Amino acid sequence: MSLIAVVLPHERVTAALLFLQFFLTVTSYYVLKAIRQSKFLEELGASRLPYVYLGTALLIGAVVAAYQRAVHRLPRQKLLAYSTASFAGAMVVFWGLFRVAPDSSWVAAIFYLWVSVFNVMAITQFWSFANDLLDPRQGKRLFGLIGSGGILGGAAGGLIATLCASWLKTENLLLVSALLILPVAPIVGLIHRRDLAGRRNSGELARPAASVAGDPPGYLDGLRLIAASKHLQSIVLIIACMQVVSTIVDYQFNVGVDRYFSRANASAGTGDARRTASVEAASNALAAVARLFGSATLVDLPFRELVGAGQAVPKIGKDAMTAFYGSFFAVLNVSSFAIQLLLTSRLQRNFGVGPSLLLLPLMTIAGSAAFLLLPAFWLACLLKLDDGSLNYSINNATRELLYLPARREVKYKAKAFVDMFFYRFFKGLAAMLLLGLVAAGFDRPRVLAALVLATGVAWIWVVENARREYIAQLRAAIDRYTSGMTQMGSGFFQRMVAREGAGLGQASEQKLILELGNYFMALLGSSAGLESKAREKVELHLDKLMRRIFTLVGQIYDPVDVGRAYGILRMGPDAPRALAIELLDNVVAGRARKLFVTIVSDDLTRQEQAEIGRRALNLDLPGARRYVEEILRAPAPET
Repeated sequence: MSLIAVVLPHERVTAALLFLQFFLTVTSYYVLKAIRQSKFLEELGASRLPYVYLGTALLIGAVVAAYQRAVHRLPRQKLLAYSTASFAGAMVVFWGLFRVAPDSSWVAAIFYLWVSVFNVMAITQFWSFANDLLDPRQGKRLFGLIGSGGILGGAAGGLIATLCASWLKTENLLLVSALLILPVAPIVGLIHRRDLAGRRNSGELARPAASVAGDPPGYLDGLRLIAASKHLQSIVLIIACMQVVSTIVDYQFNVGVDRYFSRANASAGTGDARRTASVEAASNALAAVARLFGSATLVDLPFRELVGAGQAVPKIGKDAMTAFYGSFFAVLNVSSFAIQLLLTSRLQRNFGVGPSLLLLPLMTIAGSAAFLLLPAFWLACLLKLDDGSLNYSINNATRELLYLPARREVKYKAKAFVDMFFYRFFKGLAAMLLLGLVAAGFDRPRVLAALVLATGVAWIWVVENARREYIAQLRAAIDRYTSGMTQMGSGFFQRMVAREGAGLGQASEQKLILELGNYFMALLGSSAGLESKAREKVELHLDKLMRRIFTLVGQIYDPVDVGRAYGILRMGPDAPRALAIELLDNVVAGRARKLFVTIVSDDLTRQEQAEIGRRALNLDLPGARRYVEEILRAPAPET
């Protein structure tokens, strides 16, 4: 776990259970996704994909209405348990339908719609559950780890589909998916009981682990919450940009698959050299990615089977196409896991929410610009790989952080509406756009790439707006806790800044880093242990340094925001310190940001803080010990 995130001892079991819950949920979904894609292309073809995109958007409205009423009436653990049972039952029903009517285009279309609804509901429920369990600082540390469970689940689901498609046949994989989702219900129950026990032991009486209180929700309750919140509107705009890009990239990818791996190509007998070269290039590119992660044999084999040794035309069949999709999704999720492992937590800790959300639109702009120059099938595969791997790792985990300061009502009502309705609503709009472009004859690859490029540029502006609204939500959450005392606390802080700042002179980041260095020197020099009187004197010195550091921060950055956070941090352990620290993490910038957040963080011991400071500032232990000796020789500082 420590490779991906900082996990405190009391969080390990809960984090592991959430990891396992998400792993099983996404594994089940990716088995279904491979079945869905191959059945649909086999029966209906890629040209009809925009219609099911649109159909999902229309269907999801009724699903959201039913889900909101269920949220009101059922405790969270029962809601997830009942949903899990209904998902597994539906898989068995579709298995029976495919056996009775194996070539029915209607069953294939309805199955496509149901899998899309399953994806939205299962993922939304999981993240609502996780958001309700964790505070903002926990989420920033743990969402990367928890999200990696889903990424590994996607790789596992893809490999299961690849290896079992020809052995079990495509339709029988539905039963495998049902068996994978069933253990989620008891896992949720165990997490719920641990959360209840932890809150009972800590004396926390707020946030009852039951359904959301209040009047029975109407269909538009979630929409009303969104209409009243710029914060939620900014998240909606992020989803709009993301869905337009993802839908067009997905369409281009599936059209390529249908063109090169369809029955039409197989019936042609032989293909031209250009088509064969494109198929080989896609196979080679994806296999190269697989080799980076040690899975070349498992992932490369299905491509060789599809292309065929020395054949000009792929060997086509429903099970072979299922194996292709399984292989592609496995590669996609293995690359997502590598990104999650190496980048997600580091980006979030070192750069914050805004820059982490910017990575996907920036890569989208680069990829679509390349596709404008070279609209080839293998590049469409890599674009899909780029969009999926970053979306499922950094972008997804960071987008979930945006909800953490929100009220519980928002997390369970508005979040469900945003993630379930708007997620598919904008996919439906993108589908209508695609249908219009197809009808007008403007569905050429370069036209679609230009549209993706323009959306990526707009996406950057949307992310910056979302970052500002996230900070505003942190302020609002702190103000709700202090019951309107923020102005009083800020006034006290500003008087302290005026009093302490008089002896510090002109504030600057360089001076702030110097004071932070003194703080870390005192921590490092006293890390070997001191007798009680010496320890007390060092603690008084650290407290004086902390006031000086906060004074400089208040002079350099927004004193109202810094005063908000300072007041919460001085209130004691029962105050929402995580909100205050997260606010400071977003207000302070530059080189001092990481060092400053380190010394106020509750997640680190004094020894760990000292080690971070030592590495960042190149401090040496003998010099730090001499610094502490000078503190002990000097008169005791005023309290």
